[in-house]
Amino acid sequence: PDCEFLENIKVSLTELRRQIRGEIDSFRDRLNKSLIKNFSAQVDEIKNYLVSSASVLTQSPSTLLELSESQKSWKEIVKKKEVYQGKAVDCRRKLDLIKEHLLVDTSDL
Repeated sequence: PDCEFLENIKVSLTELRRQIRGEIDSFRDRLNKSLIKNFSAQVDEIKNYLVSSASVLTQSPSTLLELSESQKSWKEIVKKKEVYQGKAVDCRRKLDLIKEHLLVDTSDL
């Protein structure tokens, strides 16, 4: 049946289904946009870590003071490495979700 009576009110099930489907689609779109935004921010964060680490690692120390500073920098990079590896794994899961559930071009993600 296309219509139902609920407490003397005629409810169109077709219209109700359409409205519910619209709400679900809207929620899914917002969720997908949020996932992509979060993914992009996390990728940018990882990229910044890699760029700054590479910048530090490519500088050759020429004094004992610079050598001491580079050793400290190396320790900081190693300390943060596991955190960023975890973030990279998280990004991979998010990218898989994006590819699985969205009809968007993900070649540049």
